[in-house]
Amino acid sequence: MRKGLLFLFMLVFPVSSFGGGFFGSDKETGWFWKKEGQESQEKKEEAKKREKRAKKFVHAEIKQSKELKNKDAELLASLPVKLTEKDLEKLTPVQIGELYSLYVERALYKPNVADYENILLIQNYAMRKSVAYTVALQKVLREHPEWNPAVSHPPSTFGRRVDFLAKEERISQMLQKWKDRAGLYFFFQEGCTFCEAQAPILKRFQRFSGWKVLAISTTGGCLREFPDCTQDYGRLAEKLGVPVFPAIFLVIPDFKDGKPLIQPVSYGLVTLDSLKRTVYEILYTIENGHPPEVEKKDWELKEKPEIKEVSIPEKLEKIASLLNKVREKKKEQEISQAIENQLWSE
Repeated sequence: MRKGLLFLFMLVFPVSSFGGGFFGSDKETGWFWKKEGQESQEKKEEAKKREKRAKKFVHAEIKQSKELKNKDAELLASLPVKLTEKDLEKLTPVQIGELYSLYVERALYKPNVADYENILLIQNYAMRKSVAYTVALQKVLREHPEWNPAVSHPPSTFGRRVDFLAKEERISQMLQKWKDRAGLYFFFQEGCTFCEAQAPILKRFQRFSGWKVLAISTTGGCLREFPDCTQDYGRLAEKLGVPVFPAIFLVIPDFKDGKPLIQPVSYGLVTLDSLKRTVYEILYTIENGHPPEVEKKDWELKEKPEIKEVSIPEKLEKIASLLNKVREKKKEQEISQAIENQLWSE
């Protein structure tokens, strides 16, 4: 009944008769529709500027992209249909690698037998060159064992095991040599979980080396492994600038001219092997003036680095120029990408 009355009402009073009302308005108005001019003029102008900048950038990118595509297409089309080894011998290894990539790209674009033959030819040529390089290198290393890192650091499992046992023996001998002259300070805090875990490791170090370990409490209270610890309440730790706990220091009471040497070994929780190796490295450096894994001529610590201007040899100037051009091109690409990201993020 109600639907019939509504239909009759609409026939009698057509929509156009309401003039500028809700049903007859050219513009949607009301509670759920935005009125014209609701957006601020400032936002509209900013949107137009952003769109203009984006279009300008996109047009430039499209133009550049078309140029690149055309250049790439020309380059791929100019590749020789049939390669020979004599052609490859005229090229450098880098150029051969670039040529290989181009043939792969063309074969991916349109698979064909000729390109696959060229790809396999390059692969076979590069493999033979690689084998020759390896054999020649091995010959040189046999004649100059001083340049062979495998001599002092064997890569095999057996060699690494022998090297490990030899290092353990050297560490044990060094610690025995210094056990009556040096010791360790062990700074800890009461309630420190890592300090409690470090204590038994230091006890095992004592049994292994015969060294003295002085446990120093900075907050009061001792640990189970060191019931007779020294109460320092942070005075010595503060003087040494200890930032975190546990902290282990190497101490040589009579080091030079009656003066002691106190040097940090580790901060935080460390394993027994790490502790032994670090103490060994410090003692070895004291005796020899350089760490065990570094030659003396390569070890020189200075407060300020000495930077000297080095001239480029003439034969390397061309290579340096090419490298600089590559870096400049890469930098331009990074800047272009940054501008694009900024434009589209606004």
